[in-house]
Amino acid sequence: EKLDLHPASVFEDRPIRIPVAGSADWQPQNFSREFEGQMILKKAFIQSVNTIAAQLVQLAEPGSVVTSARKFGITSPLAPVYSIGLGTSGVSPLEMASAFAAFATGGIRHEPFFIWRVEDAFGRVLEEHIVSGKKLLDPACVYQVIDMMRGVVDTGTGRIIRQMGFNLPAAGKTGTTNQYKD
Repeated sequence: EKLDLHPASVFEDRPIRIPVAGSADWQPQNFSREFEGQMILKKAFIQSVNTIAAQLVQLAEPGSVVTSARKFGITSPLAPVYSIGLGTSGVSPLEMASAFAAFATGGIRHEPFFIWRVEDAFGRVLEEHIVSGKKLLDPACVYQVIDMMRGVVDTGTGRIIRQMGFNLPAAGKTGTTNQYKD
């Protein structure tokens, strides 16, 4: 949103080298170990192109990515490193579901809660959680992200869900593993 990018923004899937202070340069690789050249952001998102994700973090800066994650309710420790865009910091399933739910609600974040209402045997409300939310994103931006996430499920790295017969509306994002263990 702040970089004024959209799903049709053009990037180049190519070998990249990102300088890291006090360490060797980082050279992210795609799962396929191949590069496809120019592509629009939507295709890169759908195919989980790591080099383009790294370029996005480089443009936005890792600290800004952490700040955005915090805004969406992620409280787990996040390292402000370039690989953060590839999911190198662990996040609980509840935090991830809560963060993605803000897209499902048109850009409004709701704090997760476990009990909605407690009633006594006579139906009197003893305790009730009043739901309130905070607008985080412009609905036009949310629509674009959800459209890319639908592409992940329909034709991209998450298409197995369709191949297994799930045909209801769905949107999602696959992730990268660290040595196939997370």
